[in-house]
Amino acid sequence: KLWDVKSGSLLKTLLGQPDALLSLSFSPDGQSLIAAGESRSVQTWNLNLPALMQQGCERLRHYLTNHAAEAICSSNRATP
Repeated sequence: KLWDVKSGSLLKTLLGQPDALLSLSFSPDGQSLIAAGESRSVQTWNLNLPALMQQGCERLRHYLTNHAAEAICSSNRATP
């Protein structure tokens, strides 16, 4: 979990590091958090919410541009 030290409030719950944590570092710009685990795994989290939202919107826009008919028609299909 990522906490605000000044206010004590929870900022984010970060998922994805299943083993023992050996090292944890913020990127120089503070927008990423990098963790190294006991199993020699490395996990990176993007902490820049506006950038993540923009990336999600771009992916959704791309999907709907290329699959609009499928997306609309599949929601009207009856399930067996």
